[in-house]
Amino acid sequence: NIAEIPVVFLCDYAVGAEGSVGGISFPVPNGIYGGSAVTFTGWALDWQGIDRVRIFVDGLELGDATYGLVYPGLNLYYPGYPDTPAGGWSFTWDATRYADGVHTLQVVARDELGADTVIGEVTFLTDSYFGGGGGH
Repeated sequence: NIAEIPVVFLCDYAVGAEGSVGGISFPVPNGIYGGSAVTFTGWALDWQGIDRVRIFVDGLELGDATYGLVYPGLNLYYPGYPDTPAGGWSFTWDATRYADGVHTLQVVARDELGADTVIGEVTFLTDSYFGGGGGH
């Protein structure tokens, strides 16, 4: 059954650096979070290798995520990328420094050639009532 065989097509001769691929696992869209240690997680891959994963909240750059974490399933769905299977990233964010309400997380991957790709964006909420750091 062809649907069970992972296949990746790459025609790199006609274009420069291909865009990165990735996703945000946490926070979930419209989730409510609070506390001083909300951990954002996800994954990022690029044919040229990932140099860094940059984290933005409400358009302001907060810094680089920790990159190179094991992320289950990447080998199965994205074989052949140089950072597979350790294409996971995480970033711990202090929600207590932000007003309660709606916020937007944006994640940008930079490959080894310096090309940036937005790999995900998610809107979530903060509420100081959820000060334990977990999500609800």
